[in-house]
Amino acid sequence: MNQSVKEFLESARCARLKANDWKEELAMIESDMSGLRSAGVGGLGVQNNTRRDLSDTLILFERKREKAIAEIRAMAELQEQAEALIHSIQYGPWERILFHRYILGETWEKVSEKTYFSSWQAASRAARSALKKLAASKEWKRIQENRRGA
Repeated sequence: MNQSVKEFLESARCARLKANDWKEELAMIESDMSGLRSAGVGGLGVQNNTRRDLSDTLILFERKREKAIAEIRAMAELQEQAEALIHSIQYGPWERILFHRYILGETWEKVSEKTYFSSWQAASRAARSALKKLAASKEWKRIQENRRGA
């Protein structure tokens, strides 16, 4: 996988949205599981075949729940790596631009407003300079090595 710094940070930007989707999915799964449990798995008055069907369904839900949790963790790890990369640049204006754009997922207009650049184009130009600096950084090389090994 030969990914550029920008592609990596864009994937981290999207990870925030994906993680939110997985969290919603997890909440629905847990709600459904709770409803099934209260419907009588192991309770009185439920026939054996129905109890087995409910147990099988709960097992399927548990697998979906585990997948959702794993995906949320993966998205969080990606964002942590992106934050470490951004902070490795050690130049405040560039860090703020990249943080607002790729970690918080803000539009270029919002980034320029929050980082006090005169326009979104100026913020975008500064980000391009920062991305070039990051591409040559030790932190980027470390991230690439770790991702190749994963």
